[in-house]
Amino acid sequence: MKRSADMTVVAVLLILAGGLGTLATVVSSMTGPKMFGAQLEQAERQLNRAPVGTGEGQLRPEQVEQLRGSLRKIRQEILPLLTSPTMQLLGLLGGVLNAAACVAGIGILLLQGWARRLIVWQAGLSIPFMLWSSMATMAFQHRLSEELLGLMGNPAAQAQVQQFARIGQWIGIAIVIAWNGFILWFFNRASVKAQFEQGQSAVSSKQ
Repeated sequence: MKRSADMTVVAVLLILAGGLGTLATVVSSMTGPKMFGAQLEQAERQLNRAPVGTGEGQLRPEQVEQLRGSLRKIRQEILPLLTSPTMQLLGLLGGVLNAAACVAGIGILLLQGWARRLIVWQAGLSIPFMLWSSMATMAFQHRLSEELLGLMGNPAAQAQVQQFARIGQWIGIAIVIAWNGFILWFFNRASVKAQFEQGQSAVSSKQ
């Protein structure tokens, strides 16, 4: 039986999203902490070269000490969170779920019954995973933003930036929940199940 056009579109989207997501997870886990550490080192070098004094365009000594204290706290307390067991587990599970979506998309193009079951399980697990991942990420970003935005010396601007960040995170959560909810609905429809059943029957009849 020939696939419906909407199933083909969804399968291609799963392959693209799953493949890109897997690649992003691998790259992030391998380079994320190193890149963040390199940025901290660059900030420390720039601070060491900054003019210190009381004249115009110079940093006051107390400002320099405050900046150094914040960078030291980020390096000692926040940077290790990127390589914590929780973050490593989140990266591993995220990579597995993305890879499962990609593999399922390929199987869906071939109307394989296991692919439909796999993507249903993948979508069902992705929703609680996204909530857990978002909570862990929010906690990390909140601690980081407190240190970085605190240097602005403007509590109102700091609160506004944090508010926009939270809004963006919740929008991301809503998109993931909506997409996976759509996947659960789409692949549990009777018409979609029938396509897989007829596809499997066609394969069996040729053997």
